[in-house]
Amino acid sequence: MLAFKSLISWENKSDVGVYSYDSPKKNAVTSIWGVQNISKETQHITYNSFLQPKHIQEMVDGGLHELEYTYDSDGQRMKAVSSVNGNTVSTKYYLGDGCEKIDGWYDHYIFVGGRMVAMVKRIAGANIGVELYTF
Repeated sequence: MLAFKSLISWENKSDVGVYSYDSPKKNAVTSIWGVQNISKETQHITYNSFLQPKHIQEMVDGGLHELEYTYDSDGQRMKAVSSVNGNTVSTKYYLGDGCEKIDGWYDHYIFVGGRMVAMVKRIAGANIGVELYTF
């Protein structure tokens, strides 16, 4: 369950916790209490020249988990590679216009009036799932 505070931020997410924000920055999370599914391990993050995350490392149960982002020349995210102990686990491509390819799956985000109203999951050209969102 997701409870929205406004169109750009939420108050709580049932599988994570309750969010607090920095008042001058409307969507800058400062803390989360009642944390449930967020790692408490230290993350090492490097940033690119646009101050966007480039590489994230974290030790989890003795394994090195990494996430590497690639951006285009306009600073738009193009690709994310997730790996554990140097072995690629998944690759996500950000295709633009509300479409992402994750390994063999495609996620299509449907927007109406600037609001996301649905997400359609596709594999091999067939719709396998639809999630509807209401605001």
